[in-house]
Amino acid sequence: MKRRSLGSESVSLGGVFVALAGMLGLLACERPLGSKSPDGQGSAGAHVEQARATRPPPEWLEGGRLAWQQASEVHLVDPATLEATSVLRSPDGAPTRCLHPIPDTDRLLLVSFKGQVSVWSEQGALVAASRESLDVEMGCGNRAWRLAWSASGRLLVSSLEQSWLLRILAPDVTVVTLGERAGRARFLDDDGGILVEGREGARIFSLDGALVRALDCEGCRVSPDGSWIAQEPAGSPGTLQLTEVATGTQRWQITDAVAELWSPSGEWLHVWTRAGPGVLSATTGQLVASWTTIGDGCCGGYDAAWVGDVLVQTFGDRLAIWSGAPEVKLVDLPDALGEARIEVAHRGDRFVAFGRIFDLEGTTVAELGRLGASAGDPTRFSPNDAYIEGDAREGRVVWSTADGRVLAVIAAQPVATSYFSPDGQYLFVRKGAELARWSERDGEVLVRMPGLDGGR
Repeated sequence: MKRRSLGSESVSLGGVFVALAGMLGLLACERPLGSKSPDGQGSAGAHVEQARATRPPPEWLEGGRLAWQQASEVHLVDPATLEATSVLRSPDGAPTRCLHPIPDTDRLLLVSFKGQVSVWSEQGALVAASRESLDVEMGCGNRAWRLAWSASGRLLVSSLEQSWLLRILAPDVTVVTLGERAGRARFLDDDGGILVEGREGARIFSLDGALVRALDCEGCRVSPDGSWIAQEPAGSPGTLQLTEVATGTQRWQITDAVAELWSPSGEWLHVWTRAGPGVLSATTGQLVASWTTIGDGCCGGYDAAWVGDVLVQTFGDRLAIWSGAPEVKLVDLPDALGEARIEVAHRGDRFVAFGRIFDLEGTTVAELGRLGASAGDPTRFSPNDAYIEGDAREGRVVWSTADGRVLAVIAAQPVATSYFSPDGQYLFVRKGAELARWSERDGEVLVRMPGLDGGR
């Protein structure tokens, strides 16, 4: 099974984990917002740190881009100054249902309750709007949607229920539905098309949304560039074959292996064999490394992640590290604490497992600090990799990546909603009916937004 981790590819046995830190979304709006201004523009300037809110705090954008609602308007708020910078209104006059930053751009995707799609600049200018509608049956906030952007002006939006292709050519947005229960959608390298991976296989679409090929397989693993698919042929349990996606040509076939994770380069496959975990060469299908988890308490916890082209695996109270040589380095951790799950830093040289912070160079691993037995799941790095944040018995905890020191404990309910700002300097945590902002410089500050009495 596959799970995307921050800065890595990662798997976990026993259940499906979808690490959506880094995916973007506004918690679903529940109240009408009203209509568009005559010129489609927003206004700015109101300071929002004064009046005490008498109702629950406003919704806010994942990635630290804050937003709050007042009457018919959605105000975007600077996370550092807590000042409103622009105002958006639904172009068709319907309530706003979804608001998402578009990755790698300074634009925002807005979807109304009627399903109309519009694209806005962060300064509040309307860029484009659709004539078609999205049929949004489920909530699109709270990390429920995944977005991918192409330099060709195309946006992929995928949820657990549907996937859409949006082509943005101002002043229009065209909408193509790629299918229901389609799964995760991504662009192939060099704008070679669109790959949609679902529960029962994968499909390749052209950049215009036309179906090119359907791949009916269960548990298939498509290479990072979309060129190859590792799959178990129908009626051949325990057989693994590698097939070229474009032509259907088989490169190799082996027995007694199940594919788990492609390396980011596409050169290697992390697999499970009858003897235990291992690494295959994607070119030859040969097993280049293997190791056993027998006798190491593997059922107590397992995870694996590629850190670049170095494979790190946790099992029992051990780390297994492979970096291209036949030998696998095993690191004993007799007093391992916390989760076996692996989270990798964005820059790819540090990771967290067993409640510890590790630095990795080749197969040399050094422990930088310990988060303690109270560190829970999930644990994630800030965008600048300076901090680690996660659940603990005390609430939301922020640790220093350098040495594991506790920098802050923010009292909150278990698995409270929390987001880092894009630069990693601020952490926002929902505390019941309040919203707290934390920074190493300012500590914890409650965010107060005015005007909520009449605007919610």
